[in-house]
Amino acid sequence: MIAALDTASIPSATLCDFYRYAFLLTGDAGRAEEVLVAACSRLEEMIGQLRGEEPRKAWLVMRIRESCAQQAPASSNGRAADEASLLARTFSKIIEPDRTALALFYLNLFSIEEIAEILEMDLEETTLAIGRARKVLQQTLPAIPNGSVPPDSSVQDSCPAAQ
Repeated sequence: MIAALDTASIPSATLCDFYRYAFLLTGDAGRAEEVLVAACSRLEEMIGQLRGEEPRKAWLVMRIRESCAQQAPASSNGRAADEASLLARTFSKIIEPDRTALALFYLNLFSIEEIAEILEMDLEETTLAIGRARKVLQQTLPAIPNGSVPPDSSVQDSCPAAQ
């Protein structure tokens, strides 16, 4: 569905990053795709009002964030889905704007300065928000052996925007 979008306003690699952001917030691939498609459709309607890639990306972040905030994280089936659901449920426990700051930081969608601007925070508060969110994840998620996160092929390899 995402691949069928006219993505001239947002490169497909960036759409994959936004899909991962929505997936992180929802814990469900189908819902993440629905949220992204709806946001991109709305973006296309507003394209004249948002000049340049950075304002468009910032607008998408806010629309995805709002859409996902209205939905509870998904329940899941299977180990990879359970892990994704656990991450989404844990992530949903992080307060805003800390949650969005951490997601944008780790997904490498924006610089810390850009994240601060999008969230209308100063740079120091943005850095503190990322630290608070990381602490919640560290305290809540079970320890992963060998200190590494196993790749989740359902998120990393199957971005609908890249297909």
